[in-house]
Amino acid sequence: IRPRDWSSDVCSSDLEVETVCRDLRPRIVGARISGTRCSWARTLRTHEPEAFATAITGHPVEAVRRRAKLLVLDLDGGLALTIHLKMTGQLFVVPAATPPDPYVRLVLELEGGERELRFRDIRKFGKVGLYVRHARSGEPVVEMGAASVFHALGPEPLDDAFTLAAFRRRIRRRSGRLKPLLLDQSFVAGIGNIYADESLWAARLHPLRSAASLRPPDERALHGAIRAILAEAVRLDPKYLDSYLLLAGIQVAAKEYDTAISTYRKVIAIDPKNRDALLYLGVTLAEVGKAKEGLKELEKLVRIKDSSDSNIDQSVAFYYLAKINDQAGQ
Repeated sequence: IRPRDWSSDVCSSDLEVETVCRDLRPRIVGARISGTRCSWARTLRTHEPEAFATAITGHPVEAVRRRAKLLVLDLDGGLALTIHLKMTGQLFVVPAATPPDPYVRLVLELEGGERELRFRDIRKFGKVGLYVRHARSGEPVVEMGAASVFHALGPEPLDDAFTLAAFRRRIRRRSGRLKPLLLDQSFVAGIGNIYADESLWAARLHPLRSAASLRPPDERALHGAIRAILAEAVRLDPKYLDSYLLLAGIQVAAKEYDTAISTYRKVIAIDPKNRDALLYLGVTLAEVGKAKEGLKELEKLVRIKDSSDSNIDQSVAFYYLAKINDQAGQ
């Protein structure tokens, strides 16, 4: 098997993958994989389902990280699991008793079957691969001594190693136009179309300007803009909020109400006017006997004046508001 060139794949935003990585890390690091279930064999890039289960079962997760558009789970024994979300892939850690979902393609059973990591992928484009890690670099390789699976990718712009000096060394070897250069994953991994535009705008550099024309102050401005724009996008990435809402719905279905409430609050912390989160949080709080708290959340929803772009009928909020008012004895 030859290493893949990941640089041309169309898939989820790199920043969305980073958001998934940071959310997943505290949930599964240290957990042991006790079994697997695969309902769509083509999800697995490197193994047949039975061979995959045999190879991965019994290995604890040592680390969760991102490399370009892939999520990487480092396992003990020198193994690495790569997850390519592509267009519709989603990852959820849920109790094993959570009702099944027809769009879940792969399940990793954790900690003796008490919890599960579920890979949900409506369009079936996502891929999961299992590799060995190179003894020195730690990067996934097809076989020991081979090139890294990520051999074609440039450095990660949010890594500490991506210093101004390192950026200058790379860009001074290039002469092409700036925007195509930023989109070239072999130059720097993880910059998509929107973030390239925003970085160039923040640095006050024209997208069609050549890299060879940059002066040292321009290089400094572009390097700083790239890191600042991507760091802010990770912190406030709104693209993954729908997945958090879906996860909270799964948690409610599994009667994990406290966890669901925490997930809804996480969405609201990022987007205080998220109407879906406000409605569902209010209703969930009422269902667990916290009517007054639920009332406050629904009142916030009702006070949002512009609901033209919302999927929620405002009358639904008023209905629950009246219902919870009665429940609260007001």
